[in-house]
Amino acid sequence: MTDLRLQPSSEATSRPRVLRTMWTQFAFLPHLVALVATLRGLWVDEPRTGTTIIGITSCAFSVAIALRRSHNFLPPSSVFFLASGVFIGGACYYLLLVDSLIEDALIRDAAGLAMLTTVGIAFIVSAQAMARRIEWPAEQSWSNPRAVPQPPLGLFLWGVGLIVASQFPPVAAIVGPPSNSIGVGGVLMVVVWACTRRFHLRWFGDLGVLALAMVLPILWVNLVFNGYGRLAIAGLFIACFVAWNTFSPSRLHKLVVVLSIPLFLIFSGQNRSETTGGSGSSAGSTLSSGDGLASVYSPLETFGRMLGPLEPEVRDQLGPRWGGTFVNSFVMPVPRSMWPDKPDGFGFELTLVFEPKSAKIGHSMAALLQGEFYANFWFFGLPILVLVMGPFLTFLDRWHARLAWSRFERDRDFYSLAVLVCVVSSLGELCWVGTFTAYARGGLAAVSVAIVSAMANRRHPRARAVPVNPGASQIGPLEPSPHEPLVDDGARRPRRGRRG
Repeated sequence: MTDLRLQPSSEATSRPRVLRTMWTQFAFLPHLVALVATLRGLWVDEPRTGTTIIGITSCAFSVAIALRRSHNFLPPSSVFFLASGVFIGGACYYLLLVDSLIEDALIRDAAGLAMLTTVGIAFIVSAQAMARRIEWPAEQSWSNPRAVPQPPLGLFLWGVGLIVASQFPPVAAIVGPPSNSIGVGGVLMVVVWACTRRFHLRWFGDLGVLALAMVLPILWVNLVFNGYGRLAIAGLFIACFVAWNTFSPSRLHKLVVVLSIPLFLIFSGQNRSETTGGSGSSAGSTLSSGDGLASVYSPLETFGRMLGPLEPEVRDQLGPRWGGTFVNSFVMPVPRSMWPDKPDGFGFELTLVFEPKSAKIGHSMAALLQGEFYANFWFFGLPILVLVMGPFLTFLDRWHARLAWSRFERDRDFYSLAVLVCVVSSLGELCWVGTFTAYARGGLAAVSVAIVSAMANRRHPRARAVPVNPGASQIGPLEPSPHEPLVDDGARRPRRGRRG
């Protein structure tokens, strides 16, 4: 039976019909419930009770947004909102257990403001998805042997080249720690290439290639991981997961990601406790008590310290920066050997303000993305954050949806997915600490892959797949069905069928 939703027509594509459909599906019901619950938590007289309400709301909201959107696909925005559930909802839980440096009322206020901005970002993402008709395929079928993804071998070779270059001593000496980001870009290029081998399983060698998608990230972690940077590990694996889900979408994948979050907290908390000589005796006690998980709840606590009563000189040190932290993040790739007076990242500047003794050992504090925008524009920064992050996540979702509908007809689509998953790998860090660390890790990886992509595709003209209905430029139901032909206005890579 033909799916009429995939047929472009004036009735199916009219905006009022889309609005009515979205309203009948209660698209904004989770946002409304989260908004009311957060305000209730802020108005409650007992601060600890309010913090509990906001924490539960944050966790439930992030899971609801991740599970109900985009059919079987895991879009980039869902990764961001799941991270917010950890660093707001999870942080609320642990700050009620540990001896916090700030009062309970400040914890509640910081959590409430962070949650209100998150709901605002989610509202803009949902509203723009409705307005732009961003939709993912209801299912992704590769039943046609001649239509299955055929990744270019260059994607694998360039990926290996980036991995080798990142560990080459002269490169590591010049670039410094960010050289590992170049390697992450190479790892994700190889993972994208290897994920498609499930469509070409004909002999055991193909199984070995497919295993690269799982084995290579583990080998990379063992090579560069020294007990710290656990969020970078989580970002790498969630990026690999998004790459696999793009080719083989399943609603079960979302559930697996949600269930893996507490498991990762158990592992990372126990690892940090053992590394630092903590007192956690078991994985269960580590998760329940917060032992070894200070990096989960300290950003929200630091944001509360920024909001709290401060001495005038401390407040002057904090800001307003008027966008200065973003400029410092942008110039981060410049080696300090070439620019000795290069500005420090915002996290290190926070350490100089709140924990100057820790600055001597290079410690860098985190205060959530909300803390960075607050330091730049005071309370005006929070609505600015909503207006910036909403369109940014919408852009990433639109990018991901277009790749899902493209069916990877062109070589450049595979490189585009590699760049996207590099950005996805740092969305958790963006929520956790802000732009500096996110750009230093996933951002530089994305830049490296983008440069490689430009070099690999420079000999081929830009080929744009034009829908059968050229006037339909929106995503989702207005795009052609995966089973409809595409008219290409440039040279396109020929398809290769299965070997007999």
